[in-house]
Amino acid sequence: MSIASVAALPIWFLKWEEARETLVSLAVKSRFVEERKKVIDALAVYGETGIPDILKIVSKSVTGEVRTHGLAKIEGIEKRRDNGGHG
Repeated sequence: MSIASVAALPIWFLKWEEARETLVSLAVKSRFVEERKKVIDALAVYGETGIPDILKIVSKSVTGEVRTHGLAKIEGIEKRRDNGGHG
């Protein structure tokens, strides 16, 4: 990303990017299933924007519980999208 494109971004976007990167990093490094699941829940609030980050966590997880939780959240996001934001 160039300096000009970064300068054109709204400040809230930069804060979201920093927060997102921190959350994903913490989840990937964590050895605790519940911590990873909480990060997935936090990212799921952002809908489709959070899907790539949830997938990063799921792909780095060896625990089936984390994978199942992450994929269920993604499925829920996609259902809401397909239903026009409802359900």
